[in-house]
Amino acid sequence: MVKAVLLNNRDTVVTVTEAVTPGEEVSYIKNGNVRVTKAAQAIPIYHKMAVAGVKKEQDVLKYGERIGVALRDLEPGEHVHTHNLRSKEAPV
Repeated sequence: MVKAVLLNNRDTVVTVTEAVTPGEEVSYIKNGNVRVTKAAQAIPIYHKMAVAGVKKEQDVLKYGERIGVALRDLEPGEHVHTHNLRSKEAPV
């Protein structure tokens, strides 16, 4: 059963559609194929989970766009939120 939504094939995160427990397999669709990533920790409903590794200070992508930068290295399956993501700054 699909438990997350990938909004753009370039995205490095998905949005989980139900609360996820550590070790739970989270499935989503990419390029018409079901992909699975195991959750590294509990992730609340509608929060982001990394589906690709992102190095510290690299862009985190959602909607195919930069939503912020990683505050530390992120591994697939990690909860991505304010504790490890610096939000995209508004244009000046």
